Amino acid sequence: MSFRLVDCVVCMYFVLCVSVHVITFNNKRPRPDVTEEERYHSHSGNSHTETGFRDGSSLEDVVEKQADVIDYLKQHNSVLSRRILMLTGQEIRA
Repeated sequence: MSFRLVDCVVCMYFVLCVSVHVITFNNKRPRPDVTEEERYHSHSGNSHTETGFRDGSSLEDVVEKQADVIDYLKQHNSVLSRRILMLTGQEIRA
């Protein structure tokens, strides 16, 4: 009987400690990421605060890199499809 009482008291102590930590963490409430990003852009001197804004020269590079990635992913997808078909064929034979 006394072991259960001690066990219950210890558990309640830890529950209270965790509750206190959670409440203090939630009360701190860090500012949203958007606010931090706006603050950064206001100090950096850039007048463009739109997400993903790039000047024209780097935009062509980005589009070219995206096309390369798309081609690679298509090739990788076909390789994986062939591998799935091969494994499925082996599974059916076994």
